[in-house]
Amino acid sequence: MEQRAVRPVVFDTPYPTHRRPTLARNVVSTSQPLAAQAGLRMLLDGGNAVDAALATAITLTVVEPVSNGIGSDLFAIIWDGKKLHGLNASGRSPAAWTPEYFKGRSSMPARGWDSVSVPGAVSAFGVFWLRQVIIGSIPDELIDAAKADGCSVFRIYRSIVVPNIRGSAAVFGLFAAMATWNDFLWPLVVLNTPDMFTSQVAIQQLRTQYTIDYSTVMTASVLATLPLLLLFAVAGKQLVAGIMEGAVKG
Repeated sequence: MEQRAVRPVVFDTPYPTHRRPTLARNVVSTSQPLAAQAGLRMLLDGGNAVDAALATAITLTVVEPVSNGIGSDLFAIIWDGKKLHGLNASGRSPAAWTPEYFKGRSSMPARGWDSVSVPGAVSAFGVFWLRQVIIGSIPDELIDAAKADGCSVFRIYRSIVVPNIRGSAAVFGLFAAMATWNDFLWPLVVLNTPDMFTSQVAIQQLRTQYTIDYSTVMTASVLATLPLLLLFAVAGKQLVAGIMEGAVKG
């Protein structure tokens, strides 16, 4: 067996690779070359960093469909042309996860409710999207005029920001609710007792190895869809109200 000499580690190239740092005005870095090309193409076509991130994420779900679902986490750094913004949308722990709660344990639990965190990708998408909506629909002059009239930050948010973003907030609420309600893979992995199963996992458990009672499965599917239909009806009213509030009579 041929033996190769190990390259000495020097300060200029501390790792056994021939890659060199790349400096550019716009950079897209992913674990899959096709996803990086999709992000770069979006930038070349005039898109901003958020557009490139969305194109990259969408492509990753196709070319590298492992741990790229909407229930994952997200870290982002975005330059909007004036300021650098950082966002930590990692999985948030529930309020009951205090140091005292886990005192005496040698490791984190691998099963059950204590292994479930709140996914951050949906909330991060909402932060980016609503930020773009606010910047595009609420001019700075309007905010400055409200401050000059003595409005507090809460009054500006309640009377100016909320009416203008009500429709977009309703749409985001629908996305977040659908993503949480329809989540299947992570609950299937960590919730291993029937009393913990979510609706999607419970429906899957209705199937047996050899037979499928389609009437039972379809009935359970309809019942699991009812909360989303009710939520859509409520949020749909808010969506129409937001559109009508921004309408201008001719």
